[in-house]
Amino acid sequence: MDSQDLKKAIKLLLADMLEDEVDLKNKPSSDMYAQGQLAATQYNRVKIETILEALGSRRTSTIDVQNCFERKTSKFVLFDETDKYIDKKIK
Repeated sequence: MDSQDLKKAIKLLLADMLEDEVDLKNKPSSDMYAQGQLAATQYNRVKIETILEALGSRRTSTIDVQNCFERKTSKFVLFDETDKYIDKKIK
């Protein structure tokens, strides 16, 4: 796996983490386990983004381009340093 493949894999991991964040935010605030998982996921996502930035990648731009609560779907677009995007549909 070359460095570009590794960067793409990490960015897809970040998209998965964003998906987890959406799911965890929909849990009741009284669910302490979910709230702990949410905090840990957000912390780890920011750490990974910071590491990528330190390695020379531009900070990942995450844009919520669609948020349909009635269908409970969101779509996040992650841009890489060449302004190509990685499309990740969230169920």
